[in-house]
Amino acid sequence: MESSILNRKTTNVLYLVTVIITGLALFGYTSYRAAHLSFTHDESLSFNLYIFSNASFVDIITMKLPTANNHILNTLLMDLCYHIFGPSELSLRYPNLLAHIIYMIFTALWLWKFENKLLFAAGFIILNCNPYLLEFFSLARGYGLAIGFMTISIYCFFRYASKSKISFAIWSLLAGIFAIMSNFALIYFMLGLYCAFNLVFLFDLANKKQNMISKFRGWFKMNIPLIASVIWLSH
Repeated sequence: MESSILNRKTTNVLYLVTVIITGLALFGYTSYRAAHLSFTHDESLSFNLYIFSNASFVDIITMKLPTANNHILNTLLMDLCYHIFGPSELSLRYPNLLAHIIYMIFTALWLWKFENKLLFAAGFIILNCNPYLLEFFSLARGYGLAIGFMTISIYCFFRYASKSKISFAIWSLLAGIFAIMSNFALIYFMLGLYCAFNLVFLFDLANKKQNMISKFRGWFKMNIPLIASVIWLSH
């Protein structure tokens, strides 16, 4: 019995070490690309329109220059890195390298819930060893940031679904908002997230012995954080 438990723990450690080594190798890969690849057209356009031209914080977040090239959160972080670290390709891509770390950490945390750690290691490799995905984390664009925040949002949603702690719901919504600020295409993800939250709300209320009025009030109360996030995004 003790030998079986020890073998399982040893195997789990090996899977964990495999994931850590894989993660370090992948981060080394994206870091090398970020440092050595020339700027693409879209990255250069963002730099020239907003960073080099000294656009203000308000100009960036209000889309004073209306163009889809402005991935708001990425543009703001590019500007910050430019003033701190200088105008190199690597420094302007730091935000998305950080997003890569976030993505790997939260995919690992999510998959660690599997009792079978082989699924944890295999799932991590499947979710992370995608060359098209990795390319986003090597560019000074909003895609990598959006994916990173979307992963946080999904992780917190599942934690809320299992724990029913409102703090997880709030973090999930905040991460979803930051994902949209990184890339407006994530609006579709946010709509799906609202639907998923309401399915959980309705399932919880269906199991409570209350009249319909009380259930409606409970449903509305649960939706207050969602409504607040919609109001925030509408501005």
